Parts: sequence; structure tokens; C-alpha cells
Amino acid sequence: FSPQDYRFGSMAQSIGIALGSMLGGAATLWLYQYYGWQTALICLASLTALTMFAVFQIQEKNTEHMMKSPPSLMRAFKRPEIRWALLLIVCYRFVEAPAMAMLNPMLIDQKWSLSQIGVLMSVVGAAVGLLAAVSAALLLKKRKATQLLLWAGWVRTLIYGLLGIAILFGWLNQWQLLLGIFVIAFLAIRYIAMTSLYAYFMQSSSKAQAGTDFTILVCFELLVYFIGGAGSGFLAKSLGYGNFYIVLAIASVVSLILSQLIISKSQKTLRSEML
Repeated sequence: FSPQDYRFGSMAQSIGIALGSMLGGAATLWLYQYYGWQTALICLASLTALTMFAVFQIQEKNTEHMMKSPPSLMRAFKRPEIRWALLLIVCYRFVEAPAMAMLNPMLIDQKWSLSQIGVLMSVVGAAVGLLAAVSAALLLKKRKATQLLLWAGWVRTLIYGLLGIAILFGWLNQWQLLLGIFVIAFLAIRYIAMTSLYAYFMQSSSKAQAGTDFTILVCFELLVYFIGGAGSGFLAKSLGYGNFYIVLAIASVVSLILSQLIISKSQKTLRSEML
């Protein structure tokens, strides 16, 4: 991709993640409820086999500079762009992971059936995720990836706060569909942020070893996401869902202030190196 087309690469990855996570997660719940685990797992195995067929069709091109200078992890970590990006991932994504991890348990506690969760996540959620990814790609034509990322973060903060208030005031008990609306809002803003983040990863990657740099950032982003979600159940149990999301809203404000500082510092560092 040329730099102006990074947004399309990040959009394609977000779309793939949306479809894959919905089919592998929520759709499996739906299959399990009506047909049992055996059918659900056979379908997952079939999808994995289809993925292998796709991999075999990929034809990679070996360029001369790749042969002369093989990719290096040490070279990647020596670049300030990578180090700033890793720090931004910690500040931005660590708050989002617990919020997303508690959505399915909260739906179950609110007496949503597995089939209802499957439809919400795999049908409605997938459609919203696709639309959000495409919308983010269009917005990235006029906005920097970091600007859109911060904008998505502030909307994320608002959603956390509103959900926490709705739970504390018992609104979810009065209107069951209200939780579904919050879930859709979560997914929409998540995929906008994800598309922006991947575009930023591409911008931060070196042309000499773009695949290596990009993979480091994506893997670290997933690691932070998994760690952030690991303790979410303990925190939600001790605080209750309402206070849990209020705390996350406050933490999100702090993370966005730090993220803005990181972005400003990284841009100053880049400009000084260019001079």
C-alpha cells in the first residue's frame, strides 16, 4: 500500500476481524443452543479448513532488499516510532478490554438467551462492525489516524458512563433492549478505533521490514487486550456492573489524556529526527 491507502488496508483487517470474531464467537453460541457442541465445533473446524485453502493461494513476492537485509526484532525496537506506538497501545487499549469482556456475561445476567446473543453479536453486530470499518476508512481520508483514534476514545468514555448510569438507575431492567443498543454502540466505536489504530501501525512501520513491525504492534495490542480483560470478571463482581463501567469511564479519561501526550511527544520526536 502507498501511505494514502493505509486506510483501506486497516479497513480490510477490521472487516476480517468483525466477520471472524462474530462467526467464531456469537454464531457458535447460536449453533450450540439449537444443535449442540458437536455441530458447533464441526462448523468451526470447517471454517478453519477453508482458511487454510485461502492461505495456500497467497503468492508472496521476495524483493531484493528483503534478501539483503532480513527483518530484525532488535531493529524494530530501536525505532522510536515503534516504542511510542507500544506505549500508546498500553494506555489506550488496556481500558477497553475489560469493558468488552463483560458484555456477554452481562447479557446472560440480563436473561438474554444464547440465540438472542448470537443474533445480536453475529448478525447485527457484524453489520455494524462492517459499516463502522468502512466509515472509519472514509473519515481517515480527511483526518489523521491519531485524531480519529482520540475522537473514538472520547465517545467510548461517554458510552461507558451512560451504561454505568443506566445500570445504577435500573433502566436496563425496565427496557431489556437498551442493553442491546449499548452493545451495538460498543461494537461500532470499537471498530472505528481498531481501524484507526491499524492505520497508525502501518504509518509507524518501517518500509524496510513493514511486515515485522506491523506484526509486533498487532501482537502486542492483542496481548494488552487479553491481559486487560483477564481481571474484568473479578472487578465487575466486586464493584457491580454499574460502578464497574463508571470506573472504566474515569479510567478512559485518564488514558486519553496520556494517549494525547504520547502522540504529541512522538510527533515532536519524529519532527526533530527529520530536521
